[in-house]
Amino acid sequence: MGKSNQILRVIDTCSAIGSILVRIGHTPPSTANSLFQRTIAKHLDGSHDSINRFVLNLNPIKQKKKTGPAPKLNSRARRSVTRVASNSMKSCNDINQELNLRVSKWTVWRALKENPNITRAVMRPAPRLTNVHKARRLDFARRNMSTNWEKLQ
Repeated sequence: MGKSNQILRVIDTCSAIGSILVRIGHTPPSTANSLFQRTIAKHLDGSHDSINRFVLNLNPIKQKKKTGPAPKLNSRARRSVTRVASNSMKSCNDINQELNLRVSKWTVWRALKENPNITRAVMRPAPRLTNVHKARRLDFARRNMSTNWEKLQ
């Protein structure tokens, strides 16, 4: 049997005893709870503080309520930022201006950084077109101006 099941079984037993004692008038409820938590802790070889935390939070998977200020970008705005930034070379300022978000560029940057589907990276350097490249491209275009490209397929 798991430790949490043992704790729940002992809590049920102790709370039943506690409610009987409270009805009789022997101990006030807070003292009874403390007494029974200590009894449970002794029974399970743990601290009464850990039992108290378990009793106060019976569903440990449940997330705590978020505190702090409300987010500047709602989910729709975050999706818009992702859509505009996807497969583009726009800066955070450009995205902000295009969507008219009224937030700082850093807020847009954080929205992009938190999205696992968007990776921002510096473009790889590529060689510039030299005059030789430009001349060869022009020569190719002049030679093939009369070519019917549909027949080549």
